[in-house]
Amino acid sequence: MVILFSICCEKGKINNEYVDIFESNNTILSIGADEENTEAKAYQWILNYCIDREGNIYVADPRDLTVDKYDNQGKYLYSYGKKGQGPGEFSNQIESFAADSNGNFIAYTWQRNSLIIFYKDGKDIKEIKLSDEFRKTIIRTIKIDLNNNMYILSYSKEKGYILGKYDIEKARYDVFHVDNKRIRPPFVDLLPDFDFDTSGNIYITDSIDYKIYKYSQTRRLLDFFYKKMEKNKIVENDFNYLVNNRIIKIPGYQNAWKKLKGLSGFFPNIFGINIDANRIYIWTSNQDKEKKYKIEIFDQKFNPICASSYYNYLPKNYAVIRNNKFHIVNIENSDREIKKEIGRFGMFKSPYKIEVYNISERIIY
Repeated sequence: MVILFSICCEKGKINNEYVDIFESNNTILSIGADEENTEAKAYQWILNYCIDREGNIYVADPRDLTVDKYDNQGKYLYSYGKKGQGPGEFSNQIESFAADSNGNFIAYTWQRNSLIIFYKDGKDIKEIKLSDEFRKTIIRTIKIDLNNNMYILSYSKEKGYILGKYDIEKARYDVFHVDNKRIRPPFVDLLPDFDFDTSGNIYITDSIDYKIYKYSQTRRLLDFFYKKMEKNKIVENDFNYLVNNRIIKIPGYQNAWKKLKGLSGFFPNIFGINIDANRIYIWTSNQDKEKKYKIEIFDQKFNPICASSYYNYLPKNYAVIRNNKFHIVNIENSDREIKKEIGRFGMFKSPYKIEVYNISERIIY
């Protein structure tokens, strides 16, 4: 069954107006170098983080090669891992990790092709070697649903993007979704995103169109939701990024750009999905004058509620919405001239902290 979307609007009538539903003028919490949270670590760069169901925040530190855990009030609790080659240690940047509702933390290390499980406070550790099939893929995202099932999104040159459930006890990987419509650009991934509703259904975005696939807990395709939307072509300025307050092109972008043929020459219509309670937040690749990305918000039947916008990083959704709180890395830049020049493959500035805002009560009912 296909559902065609209408213009995103609220019960009153918002039409194309963007509404600040994230109360972004009022930060309720931050993790990183911040005078208001002196307990938090000072990070040079935040590339990866996750939030568990209780609102605890896990931040990867690429310098110390640890993942630092904070409670939902921003208090530092403890760290997982350290630099090294031994059990529970990391020798490279920690990209993919998640936490379950039992207090266990799971991270992937590609050099050993293993999952490292840190139980409870991180003192008890178990390392599980993955099968050789994962050597042929790049694991991009690990997420855990409400029932503590683990899902892995990976990329293969032969198959494209692959989403499957991984059973740790049985060492079994059940693939149920493959997206091979896009040739992966060598300079960056434009990966799909996925999330879960309160019933355990899985929603994954398409790598090209405004399309969201909905799977049941048993990984059966239930439906997909489609909206017609004009695609954004990848242009030369999209390779502009910021280094030491200078805007430069991504090195080697010209050769990479030439290889983008057909559908791969366009950005995906949508690049992120966040589901919290009975709300679905869809990040589109459309930007407003301030270079914020348009977010369309729906109920669980995909009836439109309203539209908003905020800063994000198109190749990978950096936003997490959990328990009516909006988490995002601080990539906003106050310099309008810089923002004008930065392309969709670039960031407005290097993120060094996570900021948390309340979701406006106008869409919580």
